[in-house]
Amino acid sequence: SGFVKVGVTDNYRGRMASLQTSNPRPLLCVGYWGKFKSRRDAMKVERVAHRALDENRAVGEWFRVDIDVAAHVIDRVMETT
Repeated sequence: SGFVKVGVTDNYRGRMASLQTSNPRPLLCVGYWGKFKSRRDAMKVERVAHRALDENRAVGEWFRVDIDVAAHVIDRVMETT
């Protein structure tokens, strides 16, 4: 398993550039779950996904988990939140 970042942004390109600046390995976006009605809704999904992935948390919003596992967790959170 590699590192997976689970987070919310309203500026995808800027956020990726910022993350890449401080990371020696090339970053790849493997999932995008669309726009939310509000930032509050997006933050709720993020919070619930972080809790579900907590046992795999490396630091902050970074998790040491298989990409497919993280995507599945986020899909389930989206369905139930």
